[in-house]
Amino acid sequence: MPSVDHTLEMAADPGTVVAAFFDPAALAAWWRVERSVTTPRMLGVYAVQWPTTPFADEQFGPLGGVLYGTVMDYRAEREFLIAEVHWLPPASEVVGPMALHVSCTPAPQSGTTRVRILQTGGDD
Repeated sequence: MPSVDHTLEMAADPGTVVAAFFDPAALAAWWRVERSVTTPRMLGVYAVQWPTTPFADEQFGPLGGVLYGTVMDYRAEREFLIAEVHWLPPASEVVGPMALHVSCTPAPQSGTTRVRILQTGGDD
């Protein structure tokens, strides 16, 4: 199964990192989302929309479009899981289904938060 597994450290507490995935102003600032409906609870809606890019990817054409799924697990200070995730690019076929799992753990020695983002599924 295709996947992307990336870990990084951030200078923020775990709750702030998790909240940034659900707050419209934060999503606009860090992910450049133009619209969002995100409900941080079990079976909540997770939908974000980006503007169409002026450039085109070789495989997908212009980037942007809508990503949506269903929140299956949400722990405000720790992690969340979104299932049945689909990406609707502006000019190509739908990609999905996928899952997105974000987990945050304090990195005590550095005073930062270790953020792991795991996206699984989708098309090859």
